[in-house]
Amino acid sequence: MRLGKLALLVLAGWVVADLALRFAPPAVLQIDPWLYVSRFPARYAPFSPNQHFHLNRYVGGNALMANLTPTEIGGPVDFSTDALGFRMNPYLAPKTRPQLLLFKGDSFTYGVGLSDGQTLASVLTREKSIPTYNGGRFHDDPEGLPELDWLSSHLPGPPKTVVYVYLEHLMPVPPAETGGWKGRLEQRSPRLEGDLYYGRMLNTFFWQLAPTKVVSTRMFKHLSNGVILPNIYRDSVKELKTPDGGRMLFRDYEYELANQIRGPEVVARTGRYFKWFQAQLARRNMNLVVLMVPARYTVYAPLLGAANGEWAEYLNEVEHELRRQNITAVNCLTFFREHAPEELREGRYSFCREDTHWNPSGVRLVADHLSAALEEMGRPILRTSNAVQ
Repeated sequence: MRLGKLALLVLAGWVVADLALRFAPPAVLQIDPWLYVSRFPARYAPFSPNQHFHLNRYVGGNALMANLTPTEIGGPVDFSTDALGFRMNPYLAPKTRPQLLLFKGDSFTYGVGLSDGQTLASVLTREKSIPTYNGGRFHDDPEGLPELDWLSSHLPGPPKTVVYVYLEHLMPVPPAETGGWKGRLEQRSPRLEGDLYYGRMLNTFFWQLAPTKVVSTRMFKHLSNGVILPNIYRDSVKELKTPDGGRMLFRDYEYELANQIRGPEVVARTGRYFKWFQAQLARRNMNLVVLMVPARYTVYAPLLGAANGEWAEYLNEVEHELRRQNITAVNCLTFFREHAPEELREGRYSFCREDTHWNPSGVRLVADHLSAALEEMGRPILRTSNAVQ
């Protein structure tokens, strides 16, 4: 009986502490800003609207995942959201109609580890004078046509061009080819599918961001330092040495890309998906540009003594397929590879060494490449004088 009462008291104390800490300032728990502002997202937005979070130092997610002492510190990071609940572009005037909408791309688009003025949307607006809206979401968020339509209808005007930020590890499937109950649901009620995803996402965030869980996990990781307890997290990343004696840490989905079966059938299916998406945008009087972003492993692994695998040219194959179907494709693989040898020699990279994402230098390279490609292709991009504040 005494043990039972003690267990109930401990459980009640745990619940009270968790609820109380949810109202505490985020700095108390040092939660990543993009997670903190996503605690109460709306149905069609990834973050809570009109939020601001400042983080003095940024530590790469791969180092944290593997419970390793970081050797790469970034920041400070200012993470702000606009009135719709998307990552703020401080250089886009509130009543300006964006000419570009960055869609998909997950954390690369909204900008993990980047301040408000360092995201791709901000750089395109500030340095290239192209009014660009940051439509990036979490990778688990609902992100289909209903979400696109909602966002477009709430902007000062629908964008002329949607830039689909296509990450290399993704293999999209046209709705008509999606099998099982999910495929039937997508075709009959795409909005309902998004509603179900949203409900699951709220439940996930509620438990993942539970303060008591955050604190207990950090305490266990602190003890799992290889001395008191073994570091059971170490094998969650793959480490490659850089020429200067440093390291790059890769998550499994990065280095396993080389072994995925992504032959002609997958390339053709990806092409069919984008052909379908292009047709959907055309009905909305929007153009499609596919911005293809490689994983760091594809860019750097061959130069660091690791095999890149049979499918290292996947993005090049997709680019050929998209161009064959008259879909505008901007491939970042080639120019990232061109810069990689010099980056390794100088120790200055386009991507973080201990995180999966690009850094401000990489964002500028992409902005230069994308804007130049758009100019060369003659895309109808209106440059407005009030785009930059």
